[in-house]
Amino acid sequence: DLAKAHTYAQQGVALARLMGESGHWNLSWALYWVGCVAYRQAEYETAKSLTQEGLAIFRQLGDNIGVAALLQLLGWIEMEQANYDTARKHLSQAQNI
Repeated sequence: DLAKAHTYAQQGVALARLMGESGHWNLSWALYWVGCVAYRQAEYETAKSLTQEGLAIFRQLGDNIGVAALLQLLGWIEMEQANYDTARKHLSQAQNI
């Protein structure tokens, strides 16, 4: 149920933001999940924005698994928007981590 998934993921984002810097890792994963839901609902610009925010945090934290996961999601989003060169770049970066 995407509506429930969206609600729970948004709650996760809100809670992680309340934690401040100590919640950055949680925030990044919550943004990933909200981005996944937005992607599944064909809300590609929203999905991209959320994913880019989470990606920036994971890069700052040095979390390669998180970076790879969000790059993969960005690749899927770009494919749905027929931005194949950008999609290939993101997916290749994810694969090389």
